[in-house]
Amino acid sequence: MKNNRNCGYNTLSVSRNPMSKTFLLIAIITLTAACKSTQILEGTYHNNCPIIGFFGTTIKFKPDSTFEYSYAGDLMSDRAIGTYSVNGRTIELSFIEEPQEEMIGSYTLTDSLGNVDTVYYDMNINYAESSRPTYFKISGNKLYRMNEEGKTFKREQCYSRTKRFLFWGDSYLTRRKYYLKKAEADR
Repeated sequence: MKNNRNCGYNTLSVSRNPMSKTFLLIAIITLTAACKSTQILEGTYHNNCPIIGFFGTTIKFKPDSTFEYSYAGDLMSDRAIGTYSVNGRTIELSFIEEPQEEMIGSYTLTDSLGNVDTVYYDMNINYAESSRPTYFKISGNKLYRMNEEGKTFKREQCYSRTKRFLFWGDSYLTRRKYYLKKAEADR
């Protein structure tokens, strides 16, 4: 007697095996998630904790592939603009050099003998400029700083959320997760 179930055709037996239905569903969901379009990067990103308790970073990405960068802290700050490009999950920042006015400061010293000496100094030196980030890794609504070799820096010296003595005492500096997170208003 001939088995007439398949009617002579080789058919996929997905309808009979519930495990293969589950596998097929998982495969479709995984492929859909992997092929997800790139996320919208535009918006303002702030650091989640101030570095060493003082320094904060803000980057505002605009739709025309430009950005505004701000770094401020204890008596030091830096503001810059530039362009950015996204390559997969990596953002590359290119800062635009802005022409600055020459600013020279001076102060006068008088020694104990009454001699007066004027000291001139250059106020155009931006010490924070050397620590500008160039690369970031995108992870959801978070940006992690990267170096040129692709190493991701996920920890910085920040204040801990815990107290020194279990329930009381000051917070203390510790290495904890550090990233730039997208502002709530921009999500």
